[in-house]
Amino acid sequence: MKWLWLGVVMYGLMACSPSDNGQAADGQAESGVAAVAPGKPMQATADEIAAEVERANQFFERTFMDGVMRSPTFQAYLGIKKDQDKWNDISDENAKRELEITRRELKELRETIDFNKLDEPTKLSYRLYVERAEQDIENFQYRLHNYPINQMYGAQSRLPSFLINIHRIDDETDARGYIARLNGIDEQITQVIENLKLRESKGIVAPKFVFPYAISDTKNVLSGKPFVSDALEDSA
Repeated sequence: MKWLWLGVVMYGLMACSPSDNGQAADGQAESGVAAVAPGKPMQATADEIAAEVERANQFFERTFMDGVMRSPTFQAYLGIKKDQDKWNDISDENAKRELEITRRELKELRETIDFNKLDEPTKLSYRLYVERAEQDIENFQYRLHNYPINQMYGAQSRLPSFLINIHRIDDETDARGYIARLNGIDEQITQVIENLKLRESKGIVAPKFVFPYAISDTKNVLSGKPFVSDALEDSA
């Protein structure tokens, strides 16, 4: 359960939204949760509740860890040393694959977990999961409405910051993974450029004032040795 609750914290508090059928809680249906008919409350034994809670928690932990295993950089943030030689796939094609995974997992949750047999803490986890998944699905149409490179964040600062602050090197395996990630930056930047071009084709381009700041960030990263042969200090 430690991964589940860590995931809940990292996803943050989710804003409530109307359910598909326009109903709300207490006598009304939760978003994605079957309502109980008035006057006919569903009764579950303690054993049934315990079994359903266990099944739900196994689902939450499995789907969370599946997501972690698909994200080499998230693994590093969690201190998991598995895919240390890889970067995340940030292509739009992968974003579409992730959307289908979200849809499939949400469908599985609704079909295999009986909300009415859960205890209150697990009902909260269920609601949060459904809310997040529904928001991810609904907001997917706006996935390109942002600026991957801007004056506050972007690949020009994210990649070096990750290597400096997140990728730990405790042994030779870690060091080899670090070198592999250095060699993989070209592919990451290629995906960034493709994402920028995709946005440009739809008229989504950062304001002009952003460009000098992003260029300055890039020049800072490329300062020092080995980029500048006569530099007094090494590049970070």
